[in-house]
Amino acid sequence: MIAQRIALHLRRRAVHEPHLFRTPPRPVDKRASALLDAVYRVAPGLATSESSRTQPSEQRQEEEEAVDRLLALEKNIKVVAAALVVELRKNSHILVPSVADQLLGLSHDGIGEHEERRLAGIRSVLQLLPNERWGQLRAIVLLCAAAARGGESSLALADLFTPLLAAPTRPDPVKFGRILQLAIEYPQEIFAETAMRSGPSGPSEVAFITQLIRASVSSTLVGIDGQPHVSAVQCVDARRSVSEGFESAFAEQVMAADRHVMGSPQQRRQLLHACRCLRAQVKRFEEDHCQRTGHPPRGRERGPLLSTYAQYREWKKNIRDYAACRLQALVRGLLYRARMQRSSEPRRSGSPEPEVQEARSLPLETSAPETGADAPRSNNHEDDPLQAPRLSLPEPSWTVGPPQNPDLEIAAPSSTCALERPQSPHHGMTHLDMDTLQSEKRRVKAALKAFDSNFMTQHGRLPSKSEKEAIRDQYELYHALKAELRARDSSVEELPAPPVRAE
Repeated sequence: MIAQRIALHLRRRAVHEPHLFRTPPRPVDKRASALLDAVYRVAPGLATSESSRTQPSEQRQEEEEAVDRLLALEKNIKVVAAALVVELRKNSHILVPSVADQLLGLSHDGIGEHEERRLAGIRSVLQLLPNERWGQLRAIVLLCAAAARGGESSLALADLFTPLLAAPTRPDPVKFGRILQLAIEYPQEIFAETAMRSGPSGPSEVAFITQLIRASVSSTLVGIDGQPHVSAVQCVDARRSVSEGFESAFAEQVMAADRHVMGSPQQRRQLLHACRCLRAQVKRFEEDHCQRTGHPPRGRERGPLLSTYAQYREWKKNIRDYAACRLQALVRGLLYRARMQRSSEPRRSGSPEPEVQEARSLPLETSAPETGADAPRSNNHEDDPLQAPRLSLPEPSWTVGPPQNPDLEIAAPSSTCALERPQSPHHGMTHLDMDTLQSEKRRVKAALKAFDSNFMTQHGRLPSKSEKEAIRDQYELYHALKAELRARDSSVEELPAPPVRAE
């Protein structure tokens, strides 16, 4: 871990320093050894990977800050670079022999013929490293890449760090130096998707996420008719297109389709766990970027984890779509059963007339009706058994009486279902005069504005659509009053003007 802290310090401080890793003279080498001894004294917990892994996070952070302060006190940056070389020479190699042998094996097959395939092979082998060793290797390779951009030769850097990083069972410095040179020249491609390891146990979570990606859990679904490539949105659209003729059979098919959308409960939990792993990986990447630059990554700065961001968004969207489908199915089933129970019950002798029930119920609408001379909005939903029913509003301060002029009323349909659902949103208000409607409209509008004002005072923002559900009845009453006033204004304009009497 000390080598990783030195590499990070050099990367921040000596990116444009020429000849950073040239062979230092003997006095510089002695000062580097003394600097390392001072680092060991201020940070004994970072000396080995085992001690740093069992160390509390607060103590580890304090020791890392102490190491950074001590390195910053050294004015000669080449002494710090020499300390990194001495540290790598003293401790064990970062690349264990098994991983080093696998890296050398990549040069003996056909992978070396194509650079992209070769880089992918190197990246997959490096995933076998534990978290601590992988972090040290990444810090050193990124430091070498920054030095190469500053004028150093990538081949010379590879020749310098090859004996310091690995000790394969069958050493081949030329081939291994070529692999390290590729890592220095293409660090973003090799360390793009493995920026956050899962721990010392190896790539268990990474392998699990890769398995989910290859299996296309979130994109390939089994549909209602057993055909593949049916998305969750298509299942929702299919639910909405059902009619009363086959609601029971369709309900069984929908439940079967939902079971295949996300698999078994265990598979759903695994997908949630994988999504959380991706989120933790993205969060750690953003925190590291904030520590380096002072702001979260934006645009091209997300390049190292670009595919991880896309995969996380896709899984999150599919999880939310599935939850929305299940909630809609449960709510619609509950509403449908309630409607069937009401339709099967006989009407009581003392129940009010259907016209009075129509006057006390308003349709469930949140948008304003059409304006001008257009026809009023149609509310015929008798063909859809899963359509949400009307919500009954509390009775206003004024009472509803029988219509004053039955000839002006809209003729009620003959079916029983139509009697429970009025055609007009302002049905039952025709007996009220204009002054009463205007005063009631002003009262409701003032109440709505007061709700927005109080919410703004408490939260510093306007309420969202979901947060306005508590006053939905007030919105419906306001729209109904507004529609009734608009209808009366249009009817007054259509009346013929009285004839002018000639004197």
